[in-house]
Amino acid sequence: MSLQDNEQLNIIVQSAPIGICILDAISLKAELLNDKFLEIAGKPKEAIIGKWYWEPFAEVRPYYEEALGSVAVTGEVYHADEVEMMLIRHGREEKIFVTFVYAPVVNAAGTITKIAVWVLENTKRVNEQRVITANEARLRALVTATSDVIYSVSADWELMYELDGRGFLKDTSEPITGWRAQNVHPDDLERVDATINKAIRTKTIFQLEHQVLRADGSPGWTFSRAVPILDHQGEIVEWFGMASDITERKRIEEALARSSGELQAINEELVSTNEELHASNEELDEARQNLQTFNTELEQRIAERTNELSKSEAVFRNIFEQSPLAMSLLKGRELVIESANELMLQIWGKTADVIGLSLAKALPELEGQPFLQMLDDVYVSGKSFFAYEMSVLLERDGIIVPKILDFVWSPVLDEKGIVESILVTAVDGTERASSRQREKDLNIQLTATNRELLASNEALMAAQKRLEELNAGNLEDMKFAVDAAELATFDYNPLTNRFNGNERLKEWFGLPNVPELELSAATKVIAEKDRNRVIAAIQDALDYSKGKSYDVEYTILNTLNPIPRLVRAKGKALFNKNKQPVRLSGTLQDITEQKNALAELEASNQRLELALGAANLGSYQLDLLTGKMICTEQCKKNFGIDAASTFDFPDLLNLIRPEYRDDMQQRVNLAIAQHVIYHAEYQIQRPDGEIRWIAAYGQPKYNDAGDAVSIAGVTSDITAQKETEAKKDTFIGMVSHELKTPLTSLKSYIQVLYRDAQKGNDQFTTNALANADKQVNKMSSMINGFLNVARLESGQIQLTKTAFDLSELITECIAEVAVVLQSHQIIYAECPGIMVWADREKIGQVIHNLISNAIKYSPKGKEINNKCRSVEQKAEVSIRDEGIGITVENIPQLFDRFYRVDNPNLKHVSGFGIGLYLSNELVKQHGGNILVKSALNEGSTFLFDIPLANNGQV
Repeated sequence: MSLQDNEQLNIIVQSAPIGICILDAISLKAELLNDKFLEIAGKPKEAIIGKWYWEPFAEVRPYYEEALGSVAVTGEVYHADEVEMMLIRHGREEKIFVTFVYAPVVNAAGTITKIAVWVLENTKRVNEQRVITANEARLRALVTATSDVIYSVSADWELMYELDGRGFLKDTSEPITGWRAQNVHPDDLERVDATINKAIRTKTIFQLEHQVLRADGSPGWTFSRAVPILDHQGEIVEWFGMASDITERKRIEEALARSSGELQAINEELVSTNEELHASNEELDEARQNLQTFNTELEQRIAERTNELSKSEAVFRNIFEQSPLAMSLLKGRELVIESANELMLQIWGKTADVIGLSLAKALPELEGQPFLQMLDDVYVSGKSFFAYEMSVLLERDGIIVPKILDFVWSPVLDEKGIVESILVTAVDGTERASSRQREKDLNIQLTATNRELLASNEALMAAQKRLEELNAGNLEDMKFAVDAAELATFDYNPLTNRFNGNERLKEWFGLPNVPELELSAATKVIAEKDRNRVIAAIQDALDYSKGKSYDVEYTILNTLNPIPRLVRAKGKALFNKNKQPVRLSGTLQDITEQKNALAELEASNQRLELALGAANLGSYQLDLLTGKMICTEQCKKNFGIDAASTFDFPDLLNLIRPEYRDDMQQRVNLAIAQHVIYHAEYQIQRPDGEIRWIAAYGQPKYNDAGDAVSIAGVTSDITAQKETEAKKDTFIGMVSHELKTPLTSLKSYIQVLYRDAQKGNDQFTTNALANADKQVNKMSSMINGFLNVARLESGQIQLTKTAFDLSELITECIAEVAVVLQSHQIIYAECPGIMVWADREKIGQVIHNLISNAIKYSPKGKEINNKCRSVEQKAEVSIRDEGIGITVENIPQLFDRFYRVDNPNLKHVSGFGIGLYLSNELVKQHGGNILVKSALNEGSTFLFDIPLANNGQV
């Protein structure tokens, strides 16, 4: 019988609010799907049902075929959250966003028989989120458009919440009273109060020109305008306003007034003393009128400009303070905090005391993070910068904690188009990112639970559906559903204290096949430890006032069956109009296998914990968003931490000795960036002061956006191993030193014999001795390598730094290699004049190692390209080959001591894995860095940098 013939399963699937498609685990043919799945797929049912799953969905097959196949093989659930895909729907290609799950369905034998595809379309929500993002960008542009003083006051104007004086008025960063005496000129205080009271009484806009006391204490003039903010009942809750500096305009008006009075006095004097100057007086009068006209026009223009500025500044202040976004203004290249709203201060974990400080002083924890440099780049370039869900470490109560922020940095230009400030807008996305991860983890857990309980849940749902249909009179269907779900049924009459049940119930309890039985006939078969609890549950279900259903788990001890049976009983009481119980009916489900499986799972976890403990391995899981860690007792023990104490990532960093912290964090970052396993070895100082060595491994985990969200791994105490390695290094150094002297003598003998053979024209002996000399050189190189490793580990390698021309050294190294190895084309783009401050011999050894490596791992006839250049007070050298390349998984360990890539194609290549290790350590001792860029079958590029020589060193 096909899944489509199962009526109850069809009803369940069709009523689901998400798209569901059930596939055969072997053939991957679609056996059952619902209308919601067809709606999302945009294809007719006949195009999918009965077909191989990838036939109708060929356009997404390259991306998800491997994941679906893996579910069928491994039984592991595959989950994708809000992924973008191009899907052909209704005959045309569409870009949609979906969340979907591939979940295995197992039968009672534990075999995967089906694969369930659960799909939820998120296209509308994602598109709406993008519209919101665009609107936020327009809002940020509007915020930068004004520059006047902005303020906000309480409904009765007694409390000034905030005032950004802009150098005109005194700043108010915290709510204050008495602000009028501080800012309003005494001569205009009464007039200002009267206008305020009228605005409050009439609930209209406050608007007035009046005198003020400026920030330096001198008198000035302002045009102030404030808008009332009303609640839903029409009552004033707050006022938002602006104040424009019109002092200069008032000075002009006063000067014009004085000029007009002086002209009038002169005119009167001339009229009284000399009537002959009447014509001149008329001309003066006309000039006065023209001046009056000009003054009026000037006043009008100033008033219009003032009004425009007032409106602009009011809008800006309202937006800044009421904005749902955290906002701050950083002035100058020093990034002085000129203003910051409450949301921004909350994100920083600071108070308004930081206003006036540079960002570096206000948030010293930004040191070592990239944000100060990035802000400086915005200031210098004048280009905005946007970031989504970027991690930043901020201090909270003396502890560094990670925050996830969305932010935009927008340059603010002065009238000459020069950047004078940066407007910072941010949204705290920490909770959103954590919630998304928690939601994902919950979905995975729910999917796993659904997988484990799917068979029993489907049976229970079918039985419950049949029970609901009992009231409609369909008793035969009810019986069929109960039998199909392998449920036992009961019907208890509390008035007679008798019950009846189906054959399965009587079989489980070992009861005779009679129509009705006393309740005690069943309860006496219940295990003694459960009996009283079951009877109490029945009485609670029959009590109308308690409003409880009958739901209890217990064990049946049937004398006819020696194996205990664990069941779950569920039922519902029926009451009459007097709230008296007349019936208690329900079902029993055999959950013995489920409970046994759960017990086995718990035992398996305990065995795993014991195995890890036996190997002294402590496991951990680190949340990269919050810095919280879940650790086993052994993991804490490795670090000297009590089992009952919390142990999070900041605590771990504090225990690592300072000289190892940077290397450890670089390895973590590299593992996250390259999607490989993290491995590090470092020294710690336990809380009791003891120094120990720790080896740590971890596997990063990523969300669907590709961002690392957690790392799970193990740690172990390798102090004893490190002590053994130190002894081994001492031994290797001693043996290598003892071998060096006889090897030198052997080389001398070979050279003497070689010259004698050449003189005697003995070709065979000449060739044999040449090969012997070559092998002695290889052995000498190997011994020198071991000696250098031993010296390096014991700190005996000393650097003798001088200033020298890097290009000349590279040329010498190439010439030395070319004499011995002529199988490759060595190309060098010379860079004369680059003077470096380094140990010439040691850097020559690094270059020689890298060129030799490039030749060893490249086919004959290929090019070896060498370059150098100066970059930011450092000289950079690169050596590129056209060889076999290196896989991403091998790159993190490439510079480890004695590490060699495990590749069958490299069996013929000699070496002990110490050349790159020595090169890395020598470069680091010079204060430089070495790295590799490579991909399999695409060649490799090794780069390192060392400091340039300054003028005093050359």
